[in-house]
Amino acid sequence: MGDMKHWSSRHWRHRYRRYRRHRRSRSKVEKKDEQCKRHIFVRHRRRRRRSWSRANVNRKIKVMEKQRRSRGKD
Repeated sequence: MGDMKHWSSRHWRHRYRRYRRHRRSRSKVEKKDEQCKRHIFVRHRRRRRRSWSRANVNRKIKVMEKQRRSRGKD
């Protein structure tokens, strides 16, 4: 089965693939995801000074992607 330590570290990397930091440059998907969150976060902060939740950001990302898809159909 191989080295157990290697398997566990590989397993961790597989599960947390989107959140890798310094080991390598980010993939297109990771960059896009980050950009979406940053964009929403900035817009959200301008409107209200209240703290924002991750759930709200994720919901807004879904809405944005839906709008982008519907624009592509026209």
